Amino acid sequence: MRSRHASFALCLAAALMWASDASARTERFRWTQTNASTVNNFRIYWGAQSGSYTSSRDLGVPTVDAQGAFVYDLVVPDSDTIYVAVTAWTSGLESTRSNERVRAGITGGTPPPPPPPPSGASAAIVGFALWNAQADTVLDASFQNGETIPADVSACAAIEIKTNAYLQAEGPGSVKKVFDGHDPGCTGDAVEDLHPYGWEDGDGVGFECATSLAEAGNHTLTVTPYDGDDCSGLAGTPMSVSFTVSAPPAPPAGTLGAPGKPYIVQ
Repeated sequence: MRSRHASFALCLAAALMWASDASARTERFRWTQTNASTVNNFRIYWGAQSGSYTSSRDLGVPTVDAQGAFVYDLVVPDSDTIYVAVTAWTSGLESTRSNERVRAGITGGTPPPPPPPPSGASAAIVGFALWNAQADTVLDASFQNGETIPADVSACAAIEIKTNAYLQAEGPGSVKKVFDGHDPGCTGDAVEDLHPYGWEDGDGVGFECATSLAEAGNHTLTVTPYDGDDCSGLAGTPMSVSFTVSAPPAPPAGTLGAPGKPYIVQ
């Protein structure tokens, strides 16, 4: 009887473990920290609503990846949509929370097939990426409306203009760039004829810091593709990204010496 009970218990435990594994997923988060040497703990917060975090976990100081970002894998139920932020701790003081990232839950059924990739000049702009021009590395591969460039990055940042194969191939084609509504026409750094495309350096992404991205406040970059060089030929669909550049924060009362907040890059 004892052996039969033991066998049943083992089977039940295995079944529960299998069920738990089958209904959970792993979400990887990556973040940067300017003064990482002073940090002795990071804490991750998550919850089902934006800005409302019902769970948290102390992480210590995770290892960094090849790009210098801290990495942590969070296991959550498949169906849960989660909103996540990270803070840094040093000497018992906690920073303000990082920017927030949302990860959608996985619903049942077969997901619909992805839409076909855009083609031709009419849909040649496919998105933006935030670039650390000093380190020549991507910080945010999908930089979107409403995001923020943190103060520790803005001093030497660039924005990559992501294009489809039409504007990546050799041959005619160009991108016109308008920043904060100022349109100088197709002159100087406002137009690029060769891939890669970026704001604001005319030689592409990763070569030079964009001084305009160091100015705190709200900004909008609008780009328009053309099927000829120097904004000639047919114009494609413009795309804009509106974002905020953070000013260096003043330390709040009672938290002098606290670490700067982390920035989640993925």
